[in-house]
Amino acid sequence: MKRGIVSRLSRAFRGDLWTHRWALVLSTVLEIVAAGAAILTPWPLKLLIDSAIAHKPLPPLLRALDPGLSPEALVLPLAAGYVLITAIGAAAIAWQKIIDARVGEQVNLELRDRVLMHVQALPPTIRGTHRSGELVLRLVDDVKVFVRLQMRTVPLIFRYATTATLTLAVMFWIEPRLGLVGLVIIPGLIAVALWNGRQLHEASREKRHHEGEVAGLAQEIVRGLPTVQVLGAEEHARERFGATNARSLEAGMHETRLEVGMERSLNIAKGFAVAVVIGGGALLVLRGSLTVGVLTVFASYISNLLKPVEKINDLA
Repeated sequence: MKRGIVSRLSRAFRGDLWTHRWALVLSTVLEIVAAGAAILTPWPLKLLIDSAIAHKPLPPLLRALDPGLSPEALVLPLAAGYVLITAIGAAAIAWQKIIDARVGEQVNLELRDRVLMHVQALPPTIRGTHRSGELVLRLVDDVKVFVRLQMRTVPLIFRYATTATLTLAVMFWIEPRLGLVGLVIIPGLIAVALWNGRQLHEASREKRHHEGEVAGLAQEIVRGLPTVQVLGAEEHARERFGATNARSLEAGMHETRLEVGMERSLNIAKGFAVAVVIGGGALLVLRGSLTVGVLTVFASYISNLLKPVEKINDLA
């Protein structure tokens, strides 16, 4: 969908979303909880590596809680803390997905009813310019795409943006030099994704157009089957249907080729990003400016920053 169309549709149907505002607020809170859990997850591992294994001094907070706490005594609590944080993040994401799915299905039903009422109010001449099969596809499939945009893509973008902002802030707080590297790399990856994504978006629109033609022609042939049989035009109908199917197949293969090419480019870019951050962190460890535990935290954080790029196809 074009940005202007999405904006107009959002204004037209925002009342339907407003009726579910409290569920959406709860979903947003759960997104923030999941982002916070993603930030905290690597810290128990950092403490295990630095304090329990490398025997470095404990953080002041832990020393204040129990001045006599030995490194060995840290292992079980920190392992349990890692499991607890991971479980909280997973539960928040699962609950948020259930809420969004429930609201999405309800909005889907409401919007289909509104679109059907609109189609019923259109003049009969609409059939002269639009095949009925294509109208059915728009009624069922396009509404689903719009709801998917509002209830899946937008929450994903919010979660990734929140996680990326918090992650970069913590990276700058720990080691500004590596934080700056992450800040520079991410826009480059986004640029690669957007450049490929525009082509994929156009290919997806073309594929959907041909799928609408196939659906419309199939319905016309089935509806006019008695006439086709009387005229002996079965072969001609099959030829038309085969040619339309062939165009749809080619559009689908073009979309697949672009998708594979985008994944290849992003994987190469991600490999470069990980090598730069982890390699730079390893040099700082060798110089004594960074600990192995902190490097583990950065490895986890760079994975968090790259996750939106890995999921770019889900956002398309």
